[in-house]
Amino acid sequence: MFLGLILALGVMRCGTMETNNNNPMETPETPRALLMDGEWTLNYVMNAPGSFETIYPKAPVLRVDSRDGKVSGFSGCNRFTGILEIDGNNLKWADNFATTRKMCPNMEAEEFFLSSLKKANTYSVSNKGNTLNLIMGDIAFMRFERQ
Repeated sequence: MFLGLILALGVMRCGTMETNNNNPMETPETPRALLMDGEWTLNYVMNAPGSFETIYPKAPVLRVDSRDGKVSGFSGCNRFTGILEIDGNNLKWADNFATTRKMCPNMEAEEFFLSSLKKANTYSVSNKGNTLNLIMGDIAFMRFERQ
């Protein structure tokens, strides 16, 4: 009888287990900011000064490390690094990024990318964790793909 009770409780317990199939990256133990961590490649930016492929022959890359509050990457020509504070879905960028100083054929595109980053005040990550949207107000204006 005791063995039957243990088996019955075990079956009941298995039936109540919950899984998070919507976003396998998000768990109760994982702070929301960690969803943004990693390396992301830009594949869309609103109001770019030309067609995406023309102004970015090599797509910009964003690397986020929320634990250290650091951001770095490739802006289409030069490398950059800076500070990013993430609080829930809210973003606060440092006033300036440190950048390398190579001369490039299209400096306007690089400046546009870096200034656009700083306009993002919130973000979202897709359920599967492979798309990052940077949002200004209520408009998703930059989209990145996880690498």
